[in-house]
Amino acid sequence: MKILAAENSTPEGSLAWLVDGELAAACSWSNRTRRDQAFFMALESFLNEHAIQPGHVDAMVVGRGPGNFSGMRTCQAAIQGLALPNRTPVLAISSGAALAWQALQGRDTGHRVAVVGDARRGTLWYGLFSQREGRLICELDWRTIDAGAHADILSGHTNTQVLSSECERVRPLVRDMEIGSAFPSAEWLARLAAEELAGCREPEPLGPIYLHPAVAPPA
Repeated sequence: MKILAAENSTPEGSLAWLVDGELAAACSWSNRTRRDQAFFMALESFLNEHAIQPGHVDAMVVGRGPGNFSGMRTCQAAIQGLALPNRTPVLAISSGAALAWQALQGRDTGHRVAVVGDARRGTLWYGLFSQREGRLICELDWRTIDAGAHADILSGHTNTQVLSSECERVRPLVRDMEIGSAFPSAEWLARLAAEELAGCREPEPLGPIYLHPAVAPPA
């Protein structure tokens, strides 16, 4: 099984090439400037450097956030374009879930990971994850809360690790909460996608996770 995965929802983008469950190649780049240009340059270079032919890929994977909407849409459009000629399956995996799954490796079953971001308008988005019998468990799916209620993220549990890919924006909103800086990687998107292809994980919709309704125009 050959899986090509792309993650472009945060300030650090990445690509991964997974062959029969083993990481064969990976790369990352900064999205802090020229997000779309950096992604396309990295994708072209990655495919050429590792002689990856789209027609030889069994499945392609995109990260669906939560995160930067433009980055996610660009990534999805590019991967769907690569997949179209050979009708290669395209899977969408939550970037935040991939980040949590990576952080949970080697942890005991009592450990939980909350992935948090700035949802603007004085709110935070977050999801809560744990593991059981080698599988990722989503305890609370993605939701928004008022930033002032951020203590609810811990829900009275002391064994919860809080991670964010945008700490510079989140930390001022939650000064009394310890937050680690981390970014989702394409490798862990691919690993969750492999579980889905094996029938061990429910599929996710193809499209970005968008937690806020559109802002209504002024009357």
